[in-house]
This record gives sequence, C-alpha cells and structure tokens, in this order.
Amino acid sequence: MILLSTAIFVLILLFVALLVAGDAAVIYYLLIAYMPVNTLLPEGLPYREAQALLRFAAGAGTVLFCVLRRVPLRRIFLGDPLSRLLLVWLGAMFLSLVISGHYSLWAERSILRMASYVAVYFVYRTFRWNAARFRHASWVLSTMIFACALFALVQVASDSYTPLFDFLHNAPPYAEWLGRPPSFLNSGTNAFGGFMGLLLPFEISLLYLAPHRSAARLFHWAVIIAGFASVILSGSRGAALSVTGSCLLAVLCFSRERRTRIVAVAATAVGLPTLVLLAGVISPRLTHVDEQESVATRYLLWAEAGQMFLSHPVTGIGVGNFRESYDPEAVAEDPGKVDVHNLYLQLLTETGVIGFASFVVLSGHIFRRAARNLKQFPAHSVAYAVSYAALAGMLSVLIHGMVDFFFIGSTEFGAAFGTLLAIFAAIDHEDWAAMPAAPPHTIPNHLGGAIVLT
Repeated sequence: MILLSTAIFVLILLFVALLVAGDAAVIYYLLIAYMPVNTLLPEGLPYREAQALLRFAAGAGTVLFCVLRRVPLRRIFLGDPLSRLLLVWLGAMFLSLVISGHYSLWAERSILRMASYVAVYFVYRTFRWNAARFRHASWVLSTMIFACALFALVQVASDSYTPLFDFLHNAPPYAEWLGRPPSFLNSGTNAFGGFMGLLLPFEISLLYLAPHRSAARLFHWAVIIAGFASVILSGSRGAALSVTGSCLLAVLCFSRERRTRIVAVAATAVGLPTLVLLAGVISPRLTHVDEQESVATRYLLWAEAGQMFLSHPVTGIGVGNFRESYDPEAVAEDPGKVDVHNLYLQLLTETGVIGFASFVVLSGHIFRRAARNLKQFPAHSVAYAVSYAALAGMLSVLIHGMVDFFFIGSTEFGAAFGTLLAIFAAIDHEDWAAMPAAPPHTIPNHLGGAIVLT
C-alpha cells in the first residue's frame, strides 16, 4: 500500500510540475499512446492495473493544476452538459453499488475502471487545445491505431499469442485462461473489434481533413485499410457491422452529391452480403456461428440477466456484480468469467432503470449535439469532422452493444470512449476548429463502392 501511494504521489507531482512548466502536452500524448496496453503491476498490491492508476494520477494532477491556477472546479466538472451527464452516469453506478451492498472483487474493479474513464475524459476536456496540439494528438492517435492493427495482423499470421503480447501485458497465463483464438489486445478479439470500431471513425475524419495528394492522406488510408483488415480477421461480427455503419455514415456526411449517397447505400445493400461471404473464407468465425458457444450461451446469459433485473429493477444488483452473481450451471460458464454480452441488459441488470436511463440520456445528448454541429459548422472544418467521429463512434457502441459489453472488461475501449468524447466536447467550443481549414475534400463518386470493399 505504501508503494502504491508513493507511486501515485510521484506521478501527480510529475504531472503538476510539467503543467506548471508549460510543457505538459507530452503527458497527454503519452496517455494516448499507452491506451491499448494494460500492464499489470507486481502482485501483492491492492490494485495492479497501471493504466488506470495513470489515468487517476493525470486526473488528480489536472485538478491540482486548476486549483493552483484558481480555475473554478465547478466550471471544470459542471460547465458542459456532456460533463454533467457523464458524472450523472458514474453517480448512478456508485448508487447501484452502495444500495446493493455487495462489494465483490469485480464490483470494485468495475467502478474503479469506470471512474478512470471519466477521469481521462476530464484530463482531455481541460487540455488547452489549439490547432497544433490537435494535429499532434491526432498523429499520435493515428500511429497508435496503426500499431494496434499491425499487431493484430501479426498475431493472426502467427496463429498464437506472441511473446510481444506477453511482454506488453505481463500476464502469460491470460492466454490459457481465455481459451480462444489469439487476442489482439488485453481483452480478446471482440473487445479489439469494439476498440477499433470506436476509433476508426476518428481516423476517417482525419482522412477527410488531410490535404489532397499528400503523404498524410496516404498514411491515413494505410491506417484505415489496416484497421478494417484487422477487424475482419478478428472475426467479430458486431465490429464488422458497426464499422460498415460508420463507413456509410461517412459517405452521407462527407459527400455533397446526392448521386454518391444513393450509390453508396445501394452498394452497401448489395455488396455487404458478398463481402461477408468472402471474408468468411479468410476468417471463418465471421460467418460460422457456433450455436453452442455463441448463440446458446448468450441466450442463457440474457435470461439470467433478465431475472436479476426483475428482482432489482430500480438500481440493479450493483455495477460489476453480474460476473460473480450468475449461476454457473445455468449459464454453463465458470464464475467471474463473462458479462451479459449485451450493453443494454448489462446496464439494466447492474445499474437498474436509473443507470440505464442516465446512459440513454447521455447517448441522446451526443447524437443531438453531433447532429447540430454537422448542420452548424462548415463541412471542411475540424469541428465538423470530429462531430462525425463522435456520432459514428457512439453509433458503433450502440450497434456492437447489442451482442457485447466492453466498458468493464476492456480498459482500452473505455479509455478510447472517454478520450473521444473529451475531444468532441472541447473542439466545438474552439473558434479555430470551426474555421475552414482548407477546401473540402468531398468523397468522390467511385468511393461509395470502395467503402463496402474495405
């Protein structure tokens, strides 16, 4: 405990020192680069997830910096509707846990992870953004996405957990515990698909902003193609569907020609079934549904979750408690191993109607705000492109959420969610982001079909 407290204290001092020195941007960029890696600290500590501790340290450092600069904390935490709704959602989770009185291992781990996602949101929400910092952060994020995609492709090619995986995550036994095909990050193939489905829309927005016939544009194309390929090879059906929706939305948002939109919709309707069949040759998991492992298990989990919700409909059984509350014989899974595999049922079961309603209101606000920005800002501005990324990213969460739940089991997904929302909330308040940066790079007519084939 002393070691843990000392480490956090040192990190906070480092963060504050860099902030005061005016050279703190590197901390923000490092947090982005470190997002997909969840290294475990030595055994014996009360909490071992290094990434979550870094988020808490950065959040605490941000608060201390604002106090030193005499920035009102109310303006930080309550000054934006999105910030308030995030805090309400987190508060609903705390409430569910307190009322349930069941502080299981996964409950404590879950509430800490959720709080760390909100912490990273406020870190980037209070970041002093400008055009240069947005450009630098975007390059770091793109490079991170590219590295994750290449890492995924390498693991698929090797058909096993690579030594690099064990080194990054410091948990060799994890591969044996998972009992699945090679994982791409620290949470399995479905979590990787959810992570990429959340961030690829942001990469598409950067492609749209990149100058025509530039090296940056070629790089963003490479990142998108590698990302799409890794999602297909992961075999995550939910991710494939959500990414397809993001591509279609990109055509609708970035194309100025009605003909292009019509061609894109028709090409998606005709080409998507063909694409799935062709991809199934490379990744059989994409088209082959194991009734015993996938369908039947999910039905059992949903039935078990439904019964728990009916027994605690208002505040639920407590966030994170489903993993240690289901009947192993009823769902044919060992205790502590699986979630509900459904975002909506997970929220209803663990946080009740109150937690579910707070998430619905949060999602509605993101959609409404993004749609307003797409109408309000110039089509070739940073604010317009980021609004598309937030809209498509949230849509990806809701689509993939019909068959999976990542906020608790996938720390990289939660961190990406908080970071994307923070950039979205900050950018539409910046004058420079609303200014036309360059002539709009509208999607050409032939791209409607290409989107379906990536």
